[in-house]
Amino acid sequence: MRSKQISSNGFKPDVSGVSEGAIEAAAAAFLAAQPDFDIGGAPLNQALERDKTIASAPSELQPHIIDHLKALQRTQAISPDAETAAKLIARGLTSAYQIARHSEAKFVAAHEEALGEGAARTVHANAVIRRVANEQALMAMHEAVHGTGIRAIDVRPSAVRLYNKWIQSRMQGTAWLEGNNYFKGPKGQIVTQWRDGILLFGLLLRLLRRPGSRRA
Repeated sequence: MRSKQISSNGFKPDVSGVSEGAIEAAAAAFLAAQPDFDIGGAPLNQALERDKTIASAPSELQPHIIDHLKALQRTQAISPDAETAAKLIARGLTSAYQIARHSEAKFVAAHEEALGEGAARTVHANAVIRRVANEQALMAMHEAVHGTGIRAIDVRPSAVRLYNKWIQSRMQGTAWLEGNNYFKGPKGQIVTQWRDGILLFGLLLRLLRRPGSRRA
């Protein structure tokens, strides 16, 4: 969905002493200046860097305008259409986490009158997908920094590089190296399955364990 399809009607931010109309008008001007910006999927920060509409607004309005746009982006990402996104904002439902923490049955029962049953189910399903994806991304980042703590999984980065160099050298002269198929990565490295026996595999696991990690 493109930004020109988005309506900001019904947005009720907590902006004591600040004109909601001014916030909505500034956000609308920002979106109008970038009609090809896909607010449901494109990075908002990049769009903010390209366009100076918000930067020219009064400084006290700028954070509220950005919050408004972020709410639009979050709701648009889980909505089947712009009308549903506007209804979600009007009801204060502006995050996937906020929606997915309820069961589908409870969410639909509470909001089907305003959204329609089909739209309510779609919104909830999309919110669950978003929440799971966010949680998995956070877990992956945590494991990349701290490791899993499972000795059978964690290996030292230096050991991984050494192992990859060794295994690639063992592939020289094989059919995998000569072929041009899904066994070969974009940089020419072989990405096929383990080619040796389980005994050697087990011995290598012992050598590659990360120091201080625990057994599974």
